[in-house]
Amino acid sequence: TGFYGNTVLADCTPDTTTDGYNGFQDAGCAPGTSMEIDLGDANTVGSRMVTIVVGAVSNGKLQVNIVTDATPSPTTLYPPSPEPTSFEGCNEVDLGGTYSGPNSQIMGTYTKAGQSDGSPYYAKGTYLLYYVPSASWWFLGFTLGQTSGFAYATGPPSSPTDIPADSWTLYDGTAWTSQTSESLSATCLDLPPTPVPPTPVPPTPLPPTPVP
Repeated sequence: TGFYGNTVLADCTPDTTTDGYNGFQDAGCAPGTSMEIDLGDANTVGSRMVTIVVGAVSNGKLQVNIVTDATPSPTTLYPPSPEPTSFEGCNEVDLGGTYSGPNSQIMGTYTKAGQSDGSPYYAKGTYLLYYVPSASWWFLGFTLGQTSGFAYATGPPSSPTDIPADSWTLYDGTAWTSQTSESLSATCLDLPPTPVPPTPVPPTPLPPTPVP
């Protein structure tokens, strides 16, 4: 090995030393190779052997494990991939507004019926309100995952109630028409009620002190 500041330079091919770079021109470690390094200090802790094992490439990352005399099994140096995000959303969503034209039967209260692609989906009879990740849209139709139906809106996968204002588009029987927040929007029905402040009670007046 060699030293550069506080960094240890490891050479997986220490037998080659005449390349003009003190043997480090071919120092790279190929998958499947390993090397043993003594990281101890003779004046303090003594010998401290560490084995570096180079594994295969997985998900674009090179697996590198280290084994010490106190480590019974290799320790992976990179964290595991995070679990996919899953959103809970509201239990009930009201799809309402002032729209009253064709296909207005889709409006009403939708109840959470499960999860689809990590997002909650809602049902009102045969009508389903669900999120399609590939389109980044909330759809209102009959079949989960379909990108066709009666209405759609661009929004985050967390909940249809997080859809930005004026984002819904509805098929009115002849064409797709943009809707305002007043004509069509989604509202969560199971939010906690706004607390009502207590009514202040006036203090009880004290009787006047009699004057002798």
